[in-house]
Amino acid sequence: GGSGELTIGIYSTVIVGGELRVWNTGTVNGPLATVLDSSVDLSSSRFLTASAARIDGGSLNGGFIVAGLANDGALDILNGGNVTAFQTSIGHLAGSNGRVSLSGAGSTLQIDSGGIGNSGTLAIGGHFEADPNDPNGSNFVDVEGGTAELNIGAGAMLSVADRIKIFETGTINLNGGTLQAGTI
Repeated sequence: GGSGELTIGIYSTVIVGGELRVWNTGTVNGPLATVLDSSVDLSSSRFLTASAARIDGGSLNGGFIVAGLANDGALDILNGGNVTAFQTSIGHLAGSNGRVSLSGAGSTLQIDSGGIGNSGTLAIGGHFEADPNDPNGSNFVDVEGGTAELNIGAGAMLSVADRIKIFETGTINLNGGTLQAGTI
């Protein structure tokens, strides 16, 4: 097989009617946000939306990634798959159920500081939003969300530039993988 690349412009919308799959040397360069949720209609938004994503040896550059916005959503990164984002939320809103799993040697999720708002962060079982009492919009508050699970298997790595917040309904299962973060 060959290789392929899909680049989605910042003001574009792509809706996948099921699971997004990126194999081997395939690459998806997402827009501002990638939302993985089973039944949220974001067709009028500028997002890449799918019920789930399976990055099997390929790569996804996802911007702000949400696994489980209001319902069920999942992200599986395996067999050397690589996902980059500037912010990620698992189990974003109350009532949602989000899961992110990394497995296999070389599989990575890298959340970098991108200089945008609350970048370089991972919320597990909630999300961060702008503090309504901050006139500059530079402070963020923690907001409890839904159920969230993060699994990091042997040979896989999660790297978060700034902080990881594990809310009451969030769980991390470190099963032989590597977790790096500024703060937890």
